[in-house]
Amino acid sequence: GNLYLLTFAESSMDRQRPRKDKSIALPPIHMRIDVIDTETHEVMRHIEIDGDTRAFALMNENRIVYAYVDSEGEIILKCIQY
Repeated sequence: GNLYLLTFAESSMDRQRPRKDKSIALPPIHMRIDVIDTETHEVMRHIEIDGDTRAFALMNENRIVYAYVDSEGEIILKCIQY
């Protein structure tokens, strides 16, 4: 099988660079899931996911379920087909 990693979609430096007012909180961190071929160690694809994702699980070979925190602080569970 493949290896699935929850990673940052952008670097910390990229997130902080445009900020002038440090007193304003940063927006939620954009995350993605990288699918890595375990034989070649190459990233096969990036799966874009919502907001401040904290956890995910594979349901079968082409479905992922993940949990994220929305703008109101609610935890949302979402399933996507990729």
